[in-house]
Amino acid sequence: MKNAMLLLAILLALSLGLSCFTGPLPAAVSEESSLELPGLSWPVEEAEGPTSVSYPYIVRTETAVWHLSKDDMELLGEEAYCAGLERILQDQDADFAEAQALLAPWLQEEIPPIDIYTDFCGHAEGDEIFGAFYRGTNRDIRLFHSWDIAAMALLHEYVHYLTISCTDRPVSLGLFSEGIAEYVSHFACRNRMLRTASREGMSEDDKRLAGEWNLLDEDGCLDPERQYLYLAEEIKSPAGYGMKYNTITNAVMTRDERISRNPTPTTISYFEAGSFLAYLVDRFGQELVFDHWDMDPAKLEEVFGDSFSELYWDWDNWNRNRCGELMICFG
Repeated sequence: MKNAMLLLAILLALSLGLSCFTGPLPAAVSEESSLELPGLSWPVEEAEGPTSVSYPYIVRTETAVWHLSKDDMELLGEEAYCAGLERILQDQDADFAEAQALLAPWLQEEIPPIDIYTDFCGHAEGDEIFGAFYRGTNRDIRLFHSWDIAAMALLHEYVHYLTISCTDRPVSLGLFSEGIAEYVSHFACRNRMLRTASREGMSEDDKRLAGEWNLLDEDGCLDPERQYLYLAEEIKSPAGYGMKYNTITNAVMTRDERISRNPTPTTISYFEAGSFLAYLVDRFGQELVFDHWDMDPAKLEEVFGDSFSELYWDWDNWNRNRCGELMICFG
């Protein structure tokens, strides 16, 4: 169990990804909201249009339009499916609104609700290797595998929506796209969805270890910032050698000494990217960093005065010091 939390989080990082491709447009929705589903307190509408056979129900919130899958309801059972959605809906609007407020200076004035589809049955023909992704062409989020994975990935994907499709200066892919999505969802925002999922989904052994390593918040939930500081430290150290992980460009690699000693913007993990952006914001200020989120990572020196390699090793010290300040322990 020594690295149980590390292994779990690496699997979750493998599930996070950005994928932009064409696909069916969201279905039209009727104006009536008289339906009820067991265990779901939110108004339900019948869907209309080409996707209504697969997604017969709609649930609307202030920030999202949920398209509920008939096959997923059959897979999980209608009551269990609705219970998982209900848990997310309790926190989703607050989490999405917090991300909007943080990024507001760089976003367009109007932010339309995002369309969200579940596909726990794996109809996406291979795309379900991700836990979730944002489709830029259709401006929707697809969720795979389970409600627990969805809760942990959803705010990350929503930040992609904001920084790619709701701004006049779309974020550049790779370091800034994934790093900012991780920074906002794990450092800058509370991410209530992730905290709730971690509290209810962790085993007692994992909770015990997380407590011993000082990774829990005051409510007994996994603290996203502490988790990422810890995991970034672990994966770049010898403890991470031999681990398979997704880079921020979604290439699957095995961590080794060569990668750790010669980091590049294309070989670092999601954990490193999220913490690296937190470091940039801490050192240079959010305004300067976000004002240049569309830049080429190869040209960091033009804005920040140092190359990626120089900034990375300064971040390396910053991350280690933050772990010490927060009294994070290592297994």
